[in-house]
Amino acid sequence: MVSALTVVKSEGPGLVPFFKTTCIYFVLWLPSGSWASAIVKVLPILCLSAFVAARGTAYRPSAKYSRRVLAGLVFSAAGDAFLVWQDDGFFEHGLVMFAIAHVFYIAAFGLTPPALPIAAITLSFLLISLVIILPSIPSLELAIAVAIYSLLLGLMAWRATVLAILEAGPAGIPWPRLCAVVGAILFLLSDLSLAVNRFVVTLPLARALIMISYYGAQLCIALSARGGERREIKPKEQ
Repeated sequence: MVSALTVVKSEGPGLVPFFKTTCIYFVLWLPSGSWASAIVKVLPILCLSAFVAARGTAYRPSAKYSRRVLAGLVFSAAGDAFLVWQDDGFFEHGLVMFAIAHVFYIAAFGLTPPALPIAAITLSFLLISLVIILPSIPSLELAIAVAIYSLLLGLMAWRATVLAILEAGPAGIPWPRLCAVVGAILFLLSDLSLAVNRFVVTLPLARALIMISYYGAQLCIALSARGGERREIKPKEQ
């Protein structure tokens, strides 16, 4: 298995723009609702997009995983921009963009085999979250949209976990798959925090919690595209 130090040495230089732009975002801490805040917020994701594009998304038939992760990052960047104006009626637009991003991430992770026990655990977590959040959403249409988005988010986390377990070997889970799982968990944390803060109760340091976990999630998913092309593995016979 590739060591963490090897990964840092190999991928660290390509991630410098991401870390720099992320620091700029937190240092400036611009209020929402302006083009400047939108640009500063989106730049780290665009840097991750460039990182993935430079590492495996060439027009090769075998690079499907990387291309799908790249597409997910691009739609995430669009979602970020819309959410800068979420209080001006663009929350739903951002939700749609992130829903499309998760569709691409799910396509990267694959839909087989089903691994129903993991699906049941993920679904249980989602149902508990929705029971808390949905009653506080002001309109039925928005509640339905949030529920659909949550199902896509849970599906993404489920498939990332299944893929990691499938490709685990004697040395453990390959680091690209581990990155994908950590990214999925951080995405769940970020979006749950955003939903609770927006619809249920104001969380202390909500924006910092949401953005730290969000940037961490996208970083991990982008890293999973480095050497992360999916291998077709047949489920073991019982």
